[in-house]
Amino acid sequence: MFKTVIVTVSALFLLYGCSSAPMKAPDIIPAQNQNLSGCEKYLSPDSKYKGGCAEGDCNNGSGIFVYNNGDCYEGANLNNIRQGYGVMHYKNWGEKYDGEWVNDNRVGRGTLIFNNGDSYTGDFNLNVPWGIGVYKYADGSIEQGEFFDYLFVNTIKLPGLTDNDKVEIGKVLEVNASSGEVSVTGESLKNGDKLFVEINGLMAAMEVVSPGADNSRCLMIGGTRVLIKSVYKDMPVYTLMQGIRRGNNTFLFSNGNRYIGEYKGNQMHGRGEFYWTNGNIYKGDYKDGMRHGTGVLTFYNGSSYTGDWKNGYMEGTGVYTWTNGNSYNGEFVKGFREGNAEFLWANGDKYVGGFKKDLMDGHGEYTAVNGESYSGEYRDDAKNGQGTYIWSSGDKYIGEWKNNHHHGQGTYIWNDGGRYVGEWKDHKMHGKGVEYAPDGKIIQQGLWDNGNFAGEGI
Repeated sequence: MFKTVIVTVSALFLLYGCSSAPMKAPDIIPAQNQNLSGCEKYLSPDSKYKGGCAEGDCNNGSGIFVYNNGDCYEGANLNNIRQGYGVMHYKNWGEKYDGEWVNDNRVGRGTLIFNNGDSYTGDFNLNVPWGIGVYKYADGSIEQGEFFDYLFVNTIKLPGLTDNDKVEIGKVLEVNASSGEVSVTGESLKNGDKLFVEINGLMAAMEVVSPGADNSRCLMIGGTRVLIKSVYKDMPVYTLMQGIRRGNNTFLFSNGNRYIGEYKGNQMHGRGEFYWTNGNIYKGDYKDGMRHGTGVLTFYNGSSYTGDWKNGYMEGTGVYTWTNGNSYNGEFVKGFREGNAEFLWANGDKYVGGFKKDLMDGHGEYTAVNGESYSGEYRDDAKNGQGTYIWSSGDKYIGEWKNNHHHGQGTYIWNDGGRYVGEWKDHKMHGKGVEYAPDGKIIQQGLWDNGNFAGEGI
């Protein structure tokens, strides 16, 4: 019997082993993934898809596109970019955007679900919450109204309860930091009940996910879930409350945010400091519950704004500095860089001129550290209209621009004195024009086609 098996296997090897294209079994879709649809199939740990257009038309239609980093988009496309309605799954961040897209950016109405359980539904601009919307924190608290660049603009009411109003329901039994879970004691807890522990003067919320008679499993939620390593056994656990007023000037919010400063009634009023769970910090003036006056906002990533505020917005004059060293010093309107300003790049290049909704707009002067310069009109962050550009070589262009290109009527003067006077298209001599030698004599006169002389035609 053993000998027969050997012969059979050898025969099979001789039959298939020398094939130039060995047979390969098709991939089997795991049973648990057979019912998945859309991006869910490609976000699954079992998916072997490497990236690219997975389904449909990802150029000019509806399709599913998987990115090399594992992100997945399902929705409408135009000219190979996201345009219209679509859903974007950010695999590494654990977040999801469901809404409108314009020119590959989140613009319009949409819903963004964060990995900590928070969500925002409303207007988007420049990829961020900007306009009218509702931000719902994982603990259940809500901010509803105007937003700009993730920041809530309208009045935030201060909590009125104190430490005397806290209701202790039990103690921490066990902490599993890797899963974000905390086991607690307590009776009559139900699935979905909200609790909190206090960590470093912050309310850290948790939600019951597996209630028991005297031992319930909870999940840390919201921005304070990153503090789970500071939770320890026998730490008191309380029923979640709207917030805590502590002493004369400290207010803790159920979402983990904190305010320290002056107030009037239940509103921030006067000088104060506001700390967000994501690391943002504002120190400055408040009026009727909103940032108003002068103040400094330091973002979690190290960028900052120092200047005037009005009704919750950056408005007036101020300085915005990015972590890469770039800076803007000038006017703001409702959070936008708008008006006259000086923009400095980290490498030393400088722009002085007008801005409109964060983009260079109007007359401006640009100077580069390599000696090049431009003086003229801008629109939509690009050279548009009349302007003069001087290169470090001494060459100069005087004339019309369109989207940073010579376009229309213009004169190009070489550093030896030669020049071209005529029409341009997309940075090239195109149309009627005359080329002059340094001594002023005409070299060529006629029609030009994409930078090349096409012949006399004037």
